Amino acid sequence: MDDNQGNGRDRIRQYYRCFKKADRETLSGLLVPDFRHRSEYATYTDREAMLDDIWPPWARRGLAIFGSLERARNLWSATR
Repeated sequence: MDDNQGNGRDRIRQYYRCFKKADRETLSGLLVPDFRHRSEYATYTDREAMLDDIWPPWARRGLAIFGSLERARNLWSATR
């Protein structure tokens, strides 16, 4: 693996860590100012507008995620 692949993986980990920690400021800094994104759901030509749309409601309220997705699934399954 070359350095670029490692840096890309680290960047992706940082990106997802920002969502987990509700750290929008760091997330914004990870994306270049002229970031563009296009998918079947939306086209974004402005980084901050995209973050406004995709930033999770729980993060806007100052809530946090604790534990893992696997633990959440197990807890949810146990209540069914």
